[in-house]
Amino acid sequence: MSSQQHMQINPRLISMLAGEDVATIKNKPTLTMLPGVYGKLIHKHKRHIQKKYPENEHYLRCTHCNRKGKYDLQLVLVNNKNILEAEGNPDAREVMDWIQPTGYFRCKHCNSAGQWVNDNPVFPFELMGAVKKSSEGESRPGYYVGSHQLYDGTIPHWATDSEEHYLNKIEEGKDEAYVWNRLGNMYYSGGRPELSAAAHEHAIRLDPAQIESHFSIANLLAEMGEWTKASDHYRRMLIYAHAYTRLTPEKFRNMLANGLSESLKMYADSEGRVQFLPDGEENKEALQAAGLNQNNPNELIFHEMDLHPDDIESFYPLAEMYMGDQRMAISRRKRTLKLPRKKMKKA
Repeated sequence: MSSQQHMQINPRLISMLAGEDVATIKNKPTLTMLPGVYGKLIHKHKRHIQKKYPENEHYLRCTHCNRKGKYDLQLVLVNNKNILEAEGNPDAREVMDWIQPTGYFRCKHCNSAGQWVNDNPVFPFELMGAVKKSSEGESRPGYYVGSHQLYDGTIPHWATDSEEHYLNKIEEGKDEAYVWNRLGNMYYSGGRPELSAAAHEHAIRLDPAQIESHFSIANLLAEMGEWTKASDHYRRMLIYAHAYTRLTPEKFRNMLANGLSESLKMYADSEGRVQFLPDGEENKEALQAAGLNQNNPNELIFHEMDLHPDDIESFYPLAEMYMGDQRMAISRRKRTLKLPRKKMKKA
């Protein structure tokens, strides 16, 4: 697809990324209008990036322009209660109110969003079949019985509703970098890695210590083979980790461990050309925050830690080291980092 073609991008997103009045942004933005570096780079190699959910395409009609198109709904969350309480055979229009598709899409023709009808009479039976399988302890690919809410408790209908909610929060001017991170996560879940990268890149521009966005960008870059760029973001994730407080301790440790695992794979596969850990002054601050002051931290890591790229838990001690004091919030039983005891000075 040409970068000059209509790309199903919200003009408001372009406006807020670029800091320009939305009235100056055309209604059908092209990829070239997307600010930043990574969005365009990711789009160029999009075929190499695996979607979070399998393809689940349906023909939908946009009620704004009344034209049809094929759209990828990705994972469809189905409200079990509504279907069970439905009387008779619900029609396809009715059941559209009972679902939460995770896929992010806008009208291919007019670029509007959230105004959809599924005219396929079989669609309600697909949903009812998914609910039936769920009640029998099975699952149907592309469907999941349940619902989804955003970090602040908001329950969106469409992914574009989530987008508008996040953009509204950003306009309020509170915690902008974190909300951009949430928006980036939504785009990734919705099958739009290029928009995800643009949002995460902006989050880092606002707050260089937004390590969840460093992690997300690094994962995308690593998947498409941009190892040097990916390594830079994995290392920045580690450098700022000791001061990050947005995740629960165990989720935090798991994220760092996954980043460390990917970094070690790239280090090994590149025969050492891609850097594994921060070095010099970068590493010094992180190690001191962890209560360590080693002359040769890499020696400590490689000789005292048994790391296996395919075993995430083997990276837990190293992840805890970069967590600093936050590792103490992990229960003693689950903590893995064993630090050398400081010698007491004799009186």
